[in-house]
Amino acid sequence: MKENNSKAAGKIFLAFAAAAAVLALIFSSYMGGQRKVIEKYYTAVSRNDFTNFGKCFRSGIDSSSQTSALYESFESEAGYLRPETGGIVHVRVNFKGRSMQNISEGDYYYTVSYYNDDADSLTTPELRFHLVREGISWKLDSLEPAVN
Repeated sequence: MKENNSKAAGKIFLAFAAAAAVLALIFSSYMGGQRKVIEKYYTAVSRNDFTNFGKCFRSGIDSSSQTSALYESFESEAGYLRPETGGIVHVRVNFKGRSMQNISEGDYYYTVSYYNDDADSLTTPELRFHLVREGISWKLDSLEPAVN
């Protein structure tokens, strides 16, 4: 009888552990979407490739009219890192924190490190993007981040 009880307890523990793992995966995916949309934003700006840029923003924000201004801002901020040979400047988003107003709206705090293959780099002051949830994706609520 004891053996059956311990098997049942083991099965219950295993079920709870599996449920906790699934919930952790869902939560991680839910919160990781914020970082992904911000990384897509900076990748598009740094490469001057705005093909799918509009998908980063909530409905009602027209990013197409601002793409050249955003790229010029990038060039003035990190353009000196680009070698004259037309080298690539890499971008790294450094998470600093988040503040959730509710389940579908929050602020994401971060810095951005721009660097090139010559080990030159530049890191921005702390920035903040307000994000909203539309459908199953996080979307940026403005064209440019706010400086914190």
